[in-house]
Amino acid sequence: MKNADGLGGAVSDNVDYCPWVTWPKPWIAYPQAITEPATDVGTTTVRLWGVVEDDGGEACQYRFRYKKEGDRYYHLYWWGSVTTGQSFNWNLSDLSPGCRYYFSAQVRNTASASLWGNEESFITLPEAGIAVLLLAPNGSEEIVAGSTYEIIWETTGTMESVLIEYSTNNGTGWTTIDTIGNTGSYEWEVPNANSQECLVRVSCPGRPSVNDTSDDVFTIFQCSGIIPGDSNGDCYVNFLDFAATAECWLNCGNPFDPDCQPL
Repeated sequence: MKNADGLGGAVSDNVDYCPWVTWPKPWIAYPQAITEPATDVGTTTVRLWGVVEDDGGEACQYRFRYKKEGDRYYHLYWWGSVTTGQSFNWNLSDLSPGCRYYFSAQVRNTASASLWGNEESFITLPEAGIAVLLLAPNGSEEIVAGSTYEIIWETTGTMESVLIEYSTNNGTGWTTIDTIGNTGSYEWEVPNANSQECLVRVSCPGRPSVNDTSDDVFTIFQCSGIIPGDSNGDCYVNFLDFAATAECWLNCGNPFDPDCQPL
């Protein structure tokens, strides 16, 4: 088969040297690819893997697509020549530390490109020195639903913001509280729940491996009613209420009473 210009030549007359740019041969079927787990995962580098499940009858080129969690896919260019059963790989660099990435493999022959293979994922290693430590709640607390509770944490390294989440089933599922600047504390409006299996988790957004969770479960409960004498609203009448009352002893708000202690 010659080029349309009719000039011919060593390359244009022998187009089978590059099978993925010729007219499809009638006996060639669509190829299939399988995505395999990544290896050599570092802070900013990784090696992606795939295998040709079926080349459709002739050698295939391969490529990958990948994305950071929450971002769009980037497609790598076609490369190589592989056949049924052969593995292929690609080295990536300049990734973000401590982030989850997703990727898929694809192959093509003269019939068509395959569908994208199954999706695999990996988490790059966090940068050394970046960490978060949750201080409160850290286990065994009993917190009234609907109250305000101060979540407290510390971080090392550069972390501009944090993601705060809570669980009421010992970590089986998580609900986002907020994503805020790394201030070290957060006034949490406790949800209306009844559970003895609650946890809080603080993490670096986009870097799920940089996180800390309550060391043990704590309790969120809905108070059964208004209790006279419960001055601090913790659904108990105890020494804490007495101490709060003693601290305010003789305080009043009557501006005409000369014996009144100012508020």
